[in-house]
Amino acid sequence: MKKILFALLATVAISPAMAQTYNSNGYRTTPRPQPVYRTTRPTQQQTRQMREPAVYRTNEPVQYQTYQTNQQPTYKKAETSSKYALGNPMYRPGKNKGVVAGSVSYSRIPKNDAIAQRSESFWEVVPSFEFGLTDKLVLNATVGYERNEIKSKPKKGAKINSYYAEVGASYQILSIEGVDFNAGLSAYYEMYKDKKEAKYAIKNGRISGTDLAFQIGKKIENVTPYFKVGFLSDFWSKRGCSNGTNTYINPGIYIDINEQFGLNLDYTSVVHADSTYRAVLDFYPQDNISLGFGLFMSHPETDGDIYGGLANFKFGF
Repeated sequence: MKKILFALLATVAISPAMAQTYNSNGYRTTPRPQPVYRTTRPTQQQTRQMREPAVYRTNEPVQYQTYQTNQQPTYKKAETSSKYALGNPMYRPGKNKGVVAGSVSYSRIPKNDAIAQRSESFWEVVPSFEFGLTDKLVLNATVGYERNEIKSKPKKGAKINSYYAEVGASYQILSIEGVDFNAGLSAYYEMYKDKKEAKYAIKNGRISGTDLAFQIGKKIENVTPYFKVGFLSDFWSKRGCSNGTNTYINPGIYIDINEQFGLNLDYTSVVHADSTYRAVLDFYPQDNISLGFGLFMSHPETDGDIYGGLANFKFGF
């Protein structure tokens, strides 16, 4: 009897707990509790991302480095270019580099009865070429044509056509602490035809000679002072004219106003010949292209002053 009573009491105590956990088929009815650390504690990877998000994101871009590399051609161009602008008289093309240039000028002598000066006009076209055999040795060639017409009596209507050619070379002797010293030697030939009036025969003249010149200059920030001295001497061919040996000087200053504009102010004085004052403003649409526009005044030794204007261009390759 005692055993039966003990079994009944045990059954009553266990049955409520079994009813909360299992159904009639023997399956659990309440969910198994999930571990707390899986929902509240971050994993090691999440912790690393929260601690180092800036380092991971800023060190990754490679496009920024590629952009910096693509900007290097500008640096290389500045490194290999001349320190002088293309229109600067001190400019020299480097090895296997060249310059094609040309100028057109018009000038006029006003009539002056006080000194019996007749009115005249001049047109001149001068193309030229330079090429660097080395970084120091440069070959040059120039041709020119000038038409002079007399506008007043007694020889009104007379026309004089002049043809000019010159070939030579220049060499950079020294370049110390920014000071450049150049020397040049060339030979020239000039021929003219004087058509005075219909009843006169055409008078021809010619002359050849040499031009030995020395030039020095230095660029100081954006200003380049320079000085040139030369000697013109008659050579072997003379007819109708003779110059002898003339000395000339050419001091000047070139100012780099900015990247697009430059200004050349110079003076040329030839013994027993003209003295010319000139101002030329250069415009640079590109580094290797120069367009110049200027005014000049020449003061001959005996005749009246000559006033004129010019336009030129230079193309470097």
